Amino acid sequence: MEVDSPKGRIMISYGLLTKEIAEDESVVRALQRCALCGICEKDCPSMVRIVDIIKAARNDLKTLLPEHEKLINEIKNMEFSIPSAKKIFFIPPEGKLMEKEIKKIATMLDATPLYANCGDAIERIGKENDVAERLIEQMKNAGVEEIIFYNHDCMKYFNSSFNVKSIFDILDEFSFDGDGKEYIIHRPAGISDEEYEKIKSFLSPLKIVEPEKDKCCGCREEFRKAFPQEAEKMAYDVINEANSKNMVVLTLSPSCYSHLSKYGNVVDIVQLINGK
Repeated sequence: MEVDSPKGRIMISYGLLTKEIAEDESVVRALQRCALCGICEKDCPSMVRIVDIIKAARNDLKTLLPEHEKLINEIKNMEFSIPSAKKIFFIPPEGKLMEKEIKKIATMLDATPLYANCGDAIERIGKENDVAERLIEQMKNAGVEEIIFYNHDCMKYFNSSFNVKSIFDILDEFSFDGDGKEYIIHRPAGISDEEYEKIKSFLSPLKIVEPEKDKCCGCREEFRKAFPQEAEKMAYDVINEANSKNMVVLTLSPSCYSHLSKYGNVVDIVQLINGK
């Protein structure tokens, strides 16, 4: 249906802006039924900033989907134990599925792991995110000075308060072991073309192929909670291509790993790290 296409969502956004369309749940669901992965922008010959348009429309919505209202309350009520440490390895809560590997990497980096939700999903829904501000204050009180992130979506909230970097900035400090397996790489939203090429160069010792085209796996929590069937179909789209080629999906995000591992054979980049 056109309502589920980028063009359809832009038309809805324009209709809301000009008051030609009234806001109701069907309109809200149409605008929220997008994972904001940005793949459509890469395919758009007119270079329309589709994601920015959808975000702007969401910011003006008055209605919250019941699933999103519940999720926002859950995130805002989360309590995190901030360790008293100068250097933190920041991982989203779903990264606990790889707790053993995360702990090993944190030790290599002389950092302390922190599993926390920065509230980025709240912002993508279109509401103000005050969770990150609370985390920043707690981290400052705990004496945190440096943060290494394994979540691109969170870094932007902290880069003016701490010395921050992504784990992808320090891949040259590690070596990788793929056990001779063949991997089909899955690129998450938020990673630029330049950074993606840099990541692949560090993974050159592994047997890696590109997918036929970029695919979103539907892992972002606000999308999964509100549209579980769509998120499942998107995950299978990634898994089925790997299965057809007898390959293992290689993820670059704990969120992607957590979601995709429910449906097929998946490994995350942190699980392939050997050491310095």
